[in-house]
Amino acid sequence: GTFANGGTNNAGAGNSGASSFGGVVGQIGPMASDDNSAMTNCHNTGAVKFQSWMAATSGSASYLGGVAGYSNVKMTNCSNSGKAFLESKSAYVNAGGVVGYCAQAMDNLSNNGETEIQFIRSTAASQQIGKQAYAGGVAGYSKTSLTNSTNGKSVKITLTTEDTSA
Repeated sequence: GTFANGGTNNAGAGNSGASSFGGVVGQIGPMASDDNSAMTNCHNTGAVKFQSWMAATSGSASYLGGVAGYSNVKMTNCSNSGKAFLESKSAYVNAGGVVGYCAQAMDNLSNNGETEIQFIRSTAASQQIGKQAYAGGVAGYSKTSLTNSTNGKSVKITLTTEDTSA
């Protein structure tokens, strides 16, 4: 299946407690037995803000993207021009101007919005808060190829340490 020609132009969006958030779609994956699933011609122009206070377990993760938070399909001709902002205590944090985490090929993606993560890390050795953070102008974390893609704005990660030992 293909998710095509989606778009938003809202002034902003927010959510708390979920794991994936995007300006067009939070999470997208292939349909059963469909190897040709894709996300094409999807665009976001609004600010996307995600505050995730999930339980900080060893596998907890937060994904944010201007278009898609988490994608397991090929992405083509997608763009973002709104700010992507993620604040999280999750063990793993991924934010990108277009996509936070992508497991399939990406081609012709563009970002013209700022990307920012505020990453909260615990001082207690037993806590799983704040292990890894990835941010990128186009993709926060990619498991595959990224071609013909551009970023025109800043990318920033801010680390805050929180004393949770008491």
